[in-house]
Amino acid sequence: MPRSVFLLATTTADTAGSPLQQQPCDGRAAQAFSIENIGRGYYRLTHAGNCLDVSGGSVTAGAAIQLWTCNDLSPQIWHLEPR
Repeated sequence: MPRSVFLLATTTADTAGSPLQQQPCDGRAAQAFSIENIGRGYYRLTHAGNCLDVSGGSVTAGAAIQLWTCNDLSPQIWHLEPR
């Protein structure tokens, strides 16, 4: 499977409510996220002290992704699978 040349990046400030977009990989700090293993194959992804969050807790495909204050709710818990 081909790899994407895009990464998630903050598009405005690094504050809660800032939207994320796919952007070309260029090594900017806006593309750096920390991955915290919270167990059983689930992770929390953080940037600038905020968590990667599905806006409004949506379960609809294509939902907006944003930075938000970390709160341990399901819109901020991610399951990563190797390919």
